[in-house]
Amino acid sequence: MPETVEHLFFFCTWTSKIWTHPHIRVQILPTSVQRFDAWVAARATDSKESHEFEVIANLLWQIWRQRNNFIFRNHSPDPIQAVEDALAQSRIDKVVDPTPHSFPISSLSPDQRWKPPDKGSLKCNIDGAFQSEGLQGSMACICRNYKGILTDVFTQSFSAQSAFQAELYARNSRFNIDPA
Repeated sequence: MPETVEHLFFFCTWTSKIWTHPHIRVQILPTSVQRFDAWVAARATDSKESHEFEVIANLLWQIWRQRNNFIFRNHSPDPIQAVEDALAQSRIDKVVDPTPHSFPISSLSPDQRWKPPDKGSLKCNIDGAFQSEGLQGSMACICRNYKGILTDVFTQSFSAQSAFQAELYARNSRFNIDPA
């Protein structure tokens, strides 16, 4: 299976164990997820799932963290730890703010919604990060086409002295990406 964002978060061998964990039990079928962002938006805007969405959001964050720890630090992903960390964060979130939240897309202004690029173009989001221990920076770039489909991903580690330097490095990087 190709390394798509959907594969990364849902169908990879170790991430599928997260969704079938006895405390999670979210059924995700390859036929039910065409685009990651549409799947997430549907859960975020469904008032019946608002309490579950906070757990889902924390799970997605833990998957992302563990994937990056694997790529940049060679730490093997641990699905059980990801579930435990996500559930713990969700419990903390409920103590801090016990009000369930839903995120109706209609409340977002058009300026706040993601807009696809023109046909034949790509929209790329780039970010830099900094780890003060070891003075290490990293960057990631994701590109989507006019249909919103992920077309390319790029990550890189580098030496950095500050978060500002890491952000500048990411911003000034050049990529050879084919929009076709």
